[in-house]
Amino acid sequence: VQHFPDTNPLAFAIPSGANTIRVGRTWTSTEGSPQTFYATQEERGFSTATYLINAKNGGIMINGSRYYVEMIAYNDGAECATMIALYERLILIDQVHVLFNPVHYACTEIALLAEAYKLPIVNTADYSLAPFLDFDAHYA
Repeated sequence: VQHFPDTNPLAFAIPSGANTIRVGRTWTSTEGSPQTFYATQEERGFSTATYLINAKNGGIMINGSRYYVEMIAYNDGAECATMIALYERLILIDQVHVLFNPVHYACTEIALLAEAYKLPIVNTADYSLAPFLDFDAHYA
């Protein structure tokens, strides 16, 4: 996928009153954190994908209706307690439809939070399946 020079999803204005799919996630931009490199790459990927879906393809067609992707992301500072608070904000205030797991792999509670609110969560960081490793242990 080509990385566009200006892939800021805000560069494409979602039409007023349009249907949207709100996608929530956090990312780590903390100096010295090993996750910062991966978060930067992931941010570029999300921005490019959002741009391609919305600006180039006119959104996504679902059951005959057009939806635009709205990406909502917060800097979690690589702190699990902050991640939990931000994911609760994404769910309760921003009312996202789907979550992407954080780049930081040590916060397994995010998967449980998604389950509690019955929201799908997507693992995007292939190097880390940690948020899902102990998932079944909580339901034994």
